[in-house]
Amino acid sequence: MTRAFVPRKGAPKSRRGCFTCKVRRIKCDEARPLCFRCTSTGRKCDGYAGQGPPSNLPDPNLTAVTINSLPSQTPQGRSFNFFCACTLPNISLHFGSPRWTRLVLQASSSEPALRHAAAAIGALHEHLESGKTSADNSTPQGNKDIEYATQQYAQALIFLSSLLTNSDHRSIELALIGALLCMYYEALQANFETSQVHLENCLLVLQSLLPSERSWLTHTTDNSMQIDGDIVQAFARLDIEASCTLGKRSPGLCVSETLLEIPTAFASITQARQLLYGLTSQLHSFMRSTEDAYKTNMDPIPLPIIAEVNLHQARLKEWEVSFSAFLADPATKLSRQEQQGANVLSIQQKVTFMKAITCFYAEETLFDQFDQEFEEILCLAEYLIYLSNGFERKSRGEREKKKVVLSFDMGIIEALFWTAIKCRCHSIRHRAIGMLRKITWQEGVWNAEMMVAMAEKFVEMEEEQIRGIGGNRGMSESGSRVPEWLRLHDHGWEMNLKGRKTEIRAGRRENGVDGEWTWLREEVVW
Repeated sequence: MTRAFVPRKGAPKSRRGCFTCKVRRIKCDEARPLCFRCTSTGRKCDGYAGQGPPSNLPDPNLTAVTINSLPSQTPQGRSFNFFCACTLPNISLHFGSPRWTRLVLQASSSEPALRHAAAAIGALHEHLESGKTSADNSTPQGNKDIEYATQQYAQALIFLSSLLTNSDHRSIELALIGALLCMYYEALQANFETSQVHLENCLLVLQSLLPSERSWLTHTTDNSMQIDGDIVQAFARLDIEASCTLGKRSPGLCVSETLLEIPTAFASITQARQLLYGLTSQLHSFMRSTEDAYKTNMDPIPLPIIAEVNLHQARLKEWEVSFSAFLADPATKLSRQEQQGANVLSIQQKVTFMKAITCFYAEETLFDQFDQEFEEILCLAEYLIYLSNGFERKSRGEREKKKVVLSFDMGIIEALFWTAIKCRCHSIRHRAIGMLRKITWQEGVWNAEMMVAMAEKFVEMEEEQIRGIGGNRGMSESGSRVPEWLRLHDHGWEMNLKGRKTEIRAGRRENGVDGEWTWLREEVVW
C-alpha cells in the first residue's frame, strides 16, 4: 500500500498528503471521507469516494483520474504517447498489471523526471520497432532518433538527481519508479551492467525501508509498508531474476528465514505468484551459499544440508498441489491474461523444482527422470508463444512483422533453454530449440536469438560423437541418449549482446563422475 507522505522536519503542514493525492493534485478537504492511509497517521485527506479502506491504486476501469497526455505534434508528446500505448503494456508481457500500469502513468504524467524517462523509452522503442538495427544508426534518421532519446534520458537523470535530495516517501517512490524506467531504457540498449547497478542501489534503499524481510510477500494492505506494494514487488521479481541469471548472486530481498504459509488452494494468481517467487528466492539463497562446495568437489554432503534441500523440494511440491486445486476449482474464473500467467507459473515451478532436485549433484543423468516435465513445459510454452506473438498483417500475404519487446517478467525463455540443454531426449530438446526460434520478445537478459545459438552449440558438442551413420534421425529413432561422460555441465557464459556473440564455459567429466573436470570454452556468434 502507498503509505502517507511524511514531510521532513520543519516542512509546513499544508504540504502534507499521500502520494496518490500528490500525483492527482487534489486539495485536502476534511469534509470528504478520509483516506485509509491518512487516517492511520491522523492527517486530513480527501481520500477516495465511498467508505472503507481502498486498494492502494484506483481501479483503472472505474477511476476517473485523468492521465495528462501530451500533444502528439511535439516530439516529446509523440514519444510519451508511444510509451503509454505500446511500451508500458509490454513491460509485464504475460501477467499484465493494471494497477502497476496506472501507477506509472499517473506518476509519469505529472512528474518531469518520469515524463522525460518515458519519452526517452518511447523514442528508443519506436526506433527499434521500426525495423532499424544498430547498423542503421549511421543514417540521418537513425542518428536523430537516438540523439533525441539520449537527450530525454539525460534530462530525466537531472530531474531524478533533484528527487534524490529529498528524504520523504513520495520522493523515494518517484525515484524508485524512475529507476525502474532507467533500468528499462538501459536494457533496451543492452547495457545490462548499468541496469544491474541501478537495481542493486534500489535494493539497498528498499532494504532500509521494509519493516521485515518478508514484507514484499504480504498484501498491500500491510500498514507497516512505507513504500507502495507494487513497487516493492516489481523490484523483488527483478532481484530473483538477477539471481537466476548471475550464478554467484544471492537474492537481496531474501526471505530465507521465513516459513511461508502455503494455503490449501490459492485465492488468486497474484497470491500464487508471490509465494512461488518467495520459494524461488529461498532456494536460490540456499544454493548460492552451499551448492558450490559440494557440486564441483567430492566432499560428502552433510545430513542437515540434505534435509534442508528436501524441505525446499517438498515446499515446491506443496505449491504445485495448491495451484492445481486453485485451477481445478469451479469458482476460479481466469481471464485470457491470467491464463497466460498461470501457464508461466506452472513452467517456472517445474524448472525450480528440477533445480532443487539436482542442485548438489554433478551427475547429468539425473535429468533423465524429468522427460514428462520437459514435455509439459513445451506444451505450456507453445500456447504462450501462440498468444504472445503479435504478428501484424496489413494485407494478405504480407510478411510477419517482429515487434521489439523487452519484458521485465520472468517468463519462458530460460525454461526452454533449460529444456534444450538438460533434456537428452533428442526430439524434446530440438523441439525446445524450435520454440525458442519463434519467440519475438526478450525477457531481461534472456535474448531468444542468443539462447538458440547457445543451445544449438551445447547440443552439437554433446551429440556430434554419437550420431553415427544414422545421423540425427537414427539417434532419434533409437531413443539413445548422450552418455554421462559426453554430457556438458553448464558453467556459465559471457555475453556481448551488442556484438552478437557469446562465450560459453562448460565442464565435462570424461573419466566418469569420479574423474577430473575438463573445462571447455566456445565462442558463439548469432
